[in-house]
Amino acid sequence: ERQAETLQQMAATQERQAVTQERQAETLQQMAATQERQAETLQRVAQAQEQLAQAQRRMQDDLGRLKQDDLERRYRERPFVYLAALVRRAHALSGDELAALLDHAVAQGQLSQADADQVFLADVVVRGRRREDQAEVYLVAEVSWGVGVEDVQRAARRAALLARAGVQAIPLVAGAWMTPDAEEAARAMRVQWVADRRAARAEPDGGPLAG
Repeated sequence: ERQAETLQQMAATQERQAVTQERQAETLQQMAATQERQAETLQRVAQAQEQLAQAQRRMQDDLGRLKQDDLERRYRERPFVYLAALVRRAHALSGDELAALLDHAVAQGQLSQADADQVFLADVVVRGRRREDQAEVYLVAEVSWGVGVEDVQRAARRAALLARAGVQAIPLVAGAWMTPDAEEAARAMRVQWVADRRAARAEPDGGPLAG
């Protein structure tokens, strides 16, 4: 009888252990499901954050383009204000005026069509009278909200090409601010620059027009 009771107790213990193990398995399964849901939630949060970051980058890019477009427009419409320290009677060439100048240079063999196309890509080309000697000059300007080394290089390259058309071409960069590397490159390449939205004075050996 005692053996039967012992066996009965052992069977009951095993049954409780089985129930306990079953509950533990259910708990582990629930924990795994919870972790999976948390992982899915984190993934959705990460995707939402990336979408937000992309939207912010697009907004920043759009704002940058708007600022640059506005700055270019002001230099085209009011070169006599921004470039008064460098030239008198500043006049921004229209697309037709620049095309006529370049077409003539191509016809005369002074420029290839590819070179003329490069000059035509300049942000602004301004004709005026240099204050020092009243000579007619052309400012080949690259306008950027933040001026970098590439802007300086483009201005220098396009001004050199335009000079082959038989005019005095001066490379110029203009923007709201300028990187130190760009300033160094401008000095080395003898490129004038407007460091702010108003010109103050011209440096004949290449340098800032504004302070």
